[in-house]
Amino acid sequence: MEKSISLLGNTLHELIRNVASDSPTPGGGSISVVSATLGLSLVIMAAEISKKNNSSTGLENLITEAKKASECLSLYADKDVEVFNRYMFALKLPKNNDEERQVRKEAIQAAVKLATESPLEAATEIVKGMKLAKRLLEFIKKEVISDIGAGITLLNASLSAVLLNVDINLSSVKDDLLKKAYNIKKIELLDAGTDIYAIIWDEVKNILRP
Repeated sequence: MEKSISLLGNTLHELIRNVASDSPTPGGGSISVVSATLGLSLVIMAAEISKKNNSSTGLENLITEAKKASECLSLYADKDVEVFNRYMFALKLPKNNDEERQVRKEAIQAAVKLATESPLEAATEIVKGMKLAKRLLEFIKKEVISDIGAGITLLNASLSAVLLNVDINLSSVKDDLLKKAYNIKKIELLDAGTDIYAIIWDEVKNILRP
């Protein structure tokens, strides 16, 4: 199976050029994760700036936690490419007889499950980042509150975007119980993200109101 080069090793110019090509990867899942990571980075930046006038241990601990969450989230950009490549590999397996066809069928289903679970895992990490943004909100200086607003907007949009990969793969999942479980998890994550976004956005707008 072809091993892909990490997206995190690309320059921004390279990443943009690679996305705007006829290659299927990096695709929507990877770019959603990159966008979410940038959104969480904006939240961390606002917290770091606010820390200059706030020596709270609580703030320092939250920043550390947010940085770890950002690192974990960023890994899903490459994972999205990896699971896609695994699916394409399964599709190319031989199907000359019943045994080969069965092996291919099982490999495709295993790859589809991974391709559905990976964006769910990434979405879980995005929601974690949004929860951290909510906890950090009380420490953020008014002068950088717009960065929190921009960051949470990116996180919220990225959550919806990455979960489109779940939608597109669900129809290929043959296990009905598993398909239902995936869909329930997807809805839970979307609802959680929507609620957190609304709370933070209202607070940001209140602070920015003239």
